[in-house]
Amino acid sequence: MRPINDLIKDTLKIYADNWVFLIKSLLVSVVLVLPLVLGFILPIAAGIGAIFVEQKIMMILLAVIFFLIFIILAVIIGSWSQAFVYQAIHQAGKNKPLPIREVLRLAWPKWSAYFLANLLSGFLILLGFLLLIIPGIVFMIWFFFIPFVVVIEKKGAVQSLKRSKALVSSHFWGVLGRLALILLLSLLVSSVSVKLSFIGPIIQFLLSPLWMIAGYLIYADLAKA
Repeated sequence: MRPINDLIKDTLKIYADNWVFLIKSLLVSVVLVLPLVLGFILPIAAGIGAIFVEQKIMMILLAVIFFLIFIILAVIIGSWSQAFVYQAIHQAGKNKPLPIREVLRLAWPKWSAYFLANLLSGFLILLGFLLLIIPGIVFMIWFFFIPFVVVIEKKGAVQSLKRSKALVSSHFWGVLGRLALILLLSLLVSSVSVKLSFIGPIIQFLLSPLWMIAGYLIYADLAKA
C-alpha cells in the first residue's frame, strides 16, 4: 500500500481533478432517493386517516400496501443510488468520468448484490459487536471494501464478503491504521463544520467524496498486491 502521505496527496489530486463530476454524482444520488420520502409519508398518512374514517380496515390495508411498496422501492433505489456513487468514485479514481446517465446504467445491475452483501456484512458486524465488540471491529475492517468489490469486480454478495476479507487479511494493521486516519480526519472536519451554521452541512457534503476516494485508493492498492 502507498504511504499515508501519498494516500493523502493522491486523494486530494483525484478530488481536485474530478470534483465537478463527483459533486454532480452526489446530487443525482440525492435526487434518486427523494421519492422515498413521499413513500414514507403515504403509509403514515393512510394510517392516520384510518382514525378519522369509518372504513378503518380498508385504510389500514392501504397503509400496509403503501408500506410494502415503500420498503421494496427503498431497497432497490437506495442500493442503486449507493452503487452509483461508488461507480462514480471508481470512474474518478481512473480519471475517466463518464456522463451521469452512463454511470447510472453501469450501477443498475449491481444494486441487488450491493444490498445483499451489505445486509450480510451488517448482520455479521452486529453479531460481532454483540459477542465481544472486538470481533465486530475486525469484521468492519474485513468487509470495508465490499462496495468496491461489488461495483468494480462485479462479484455477488457472498463472493464480495470473501474477496474483501481476503484483500484485508494480509494487510490488516496497515488497513486499520489508514481507515482510522480517514475516520479521524472526517470527524475533525465534521466537528469544525458544525460550528459554521448552515454553511457547515454544505462543506461536509462537498468534502464527503474525499473519504470515499481515500478508501478507493486503499482498495486499489490491495487489489494490485
